[in-house]
Amino acid sequence: MSNELTRINVSSGANFRASIYRSVASTALLASVLSLPVYAQNTPENQSETSSATSSANDEERALETVIVTSRAQQLYRTAVTSAGKLPTEPLTSSQQISAITDELIKDQGARTSQDLYRNISGVTVFSYAGVTARGFRQEENFFDGLRGDPYNGFSVPQLFSVERVEFLKGPAGMLYGQSAPGGIFNYVTKKPSSSTEGNLTATIGENNRFGASGDYAGPISEKVDARAGLFYESQDTQRTNADSEVFLADGGLSFDIADQKLTVQVLHLETDLGGNRLRGVPVNDEGTFLADRRWNGNEADDFLRLNSTSFQARLEGAFSENITYDLTGRYIDAEERQEFHNPRALFDTDDDGSPDGVTREFRKQLRANEIFSVGANAIWSTEISETVSNRVLIGADFTDDRGYEEAARARGSTSSTPTSDVPTPLTFINPQYGITNRANYDLDIRNPGSDLDTQQFGFYGLNELTIGQFILTGGIRLDSFENQAEGITFSDEELTYRGGVVYRVTPNVSLFGQYATSFEPQDVETQVAGAGGPFDPTTGDMIEAGAKASIFDDRLQTSIAFYEIKRSNLVQGTDED
Repeated sequence: MSNELTRINVSSGANFRASIYRSVASTALLASVLSLPVYAQNTPENQSETSSATSSANDEERALETVIVTSRAQQLYRTAVTSAGKLPTEPLTSSQQISAITDELIKDQGARTSQDLYRNISGVTVFSYAGVTARGFRQEENFFDGLRGDPYNGFSVPQLFSVERVEFLKGPAGMLYGQSAPGGIFNYVTKKPSSSTEGNLTATIGENNRFGASGDYAGPISEKVDARAGLFYESQDTQRTNADSEVFLADGGLSFDIADQKLTVQVLHLETDLGGNRLRGVPVNDEGTFLADRRWNGNEADDFLRLNSTSFQARLEGAFSENITYDLTGRYIDAEERQEFHNPRALFDTDDDGSPDGVTREFRKQLRANEIFSVGANAIWSTEISETVSNRVLIGADFTDDRGYEEAARARGSTSSTPTSDVPTPLTFINPQYGITNRANYDLDIRNPGSDLDTQQFGFYGLNELTIGQFILTGGIRLDSFENQAEGITFSDEELTYRGGVVYRVTPNVSLFGQYATSFEPQDVETQVAGAGGPFDPTTGDMIEAGAKASIFDDRLQTSIAFYEIKRSNLVQGTDED
């Protein structure tokens, strides 16, 4: 039998979420929670038959059917196969370290943005906004569905409403993804249309004026067409003065079965308005003691960071033959980010008593607009050579054209504590006075009146995976060519990246692995001119890693340990020389 249920989830901070969904309610549900055997329930029709049968001592004893229920909790949020390595691979057969955050964990944790997930990934911590520190190195670029091109332009943090799974590939990934930081890359797998009907409505209220609602639906609309549609809205204040957020997101897609091939088209539109969110932390003294209340904020109440972004994506996947599969994905993004904020500059003694009690500030006004077109294609050939020998070959290519436009201006603040309306005044730590200045009267220093930026990247790569008994050997190479244009300067170059790995299956549940991988990042284009000492070779990274992976408790838990060394070379540093 089935019932309509309403679930109330209570989380920290007195927030709660009500989700209305359809669920199967039976004796099996209670028994799975209590870990007790579950038996088939008698229907009204067979209850009388059972009664008459048991009244006769000569009748055979009736055997009850056993129903085995596997609950989601027993799977511990595991992902059986990851896609960040571009070869679908089980974790114990891969020489790469890939952490996957599933949709179930995202929902149960109540995660709203990617920042809510970083604590689940070893070696990853928040750096600022959408940037993280991964294995000791700053990383800011995100991939979606294995393709370069991020709809969350600039400083905006990815929302998780339209995300099915988040994968983090640890270490240099240049051979698979081209230019990237050596600490690793994030790949966001988006929600797709489904042939299984499912829907969800959610209402959210909580402290700090938090409220919102969301809903999504996925299911077939004909024998050959599946669909998905979703809407999300949420508004809330934060724990910092003058800081709040408002987010609207709409996404949808259609999937078409065409002669054993699948074509999926998707659209995503998002609008974010983050008030006073260019946060620089709370000042401390040399002993680490806070100089202000932890709600203190250097931003004014009308400071903002606003993003308006729309992306379109199409993906075609299928098979050329029984042994050859392929996928082709293209994405177009149109995004604009505007921000105006007051940036703390230096500690300041407003009353001249010898102890800093405020900060000087400057005002920044910035515009970033991007049109991004990216396309990627992969083909995988698999063959069974013998009972113990098999081989897989990956061939792929990708291209990205990121055309940007930037404007920037600023107004340096005054060191005078005398109230004024035409320059940013110092802000005290105790009883800060907001609203004294008027940005419309600021004498702006135009740092960038408007400049066009263009980055083009093309990569071609090949990877071979050979399985011989208990050994899995992997090797790959990639050639990238890139061209960067900014402020009238054009620079182009090429770079090779590599990856090699080995896995030894000690038992079906234990693997030893090792790998070598490289990465690269082009230098900033303005450093490539002769006057700055350029041109310079790209910054490169390489890693040696070894470790072990295990599946324990009847495959309900997977764990790993790894030792690695990452080196970064060709860093460009400024000098004081003329």
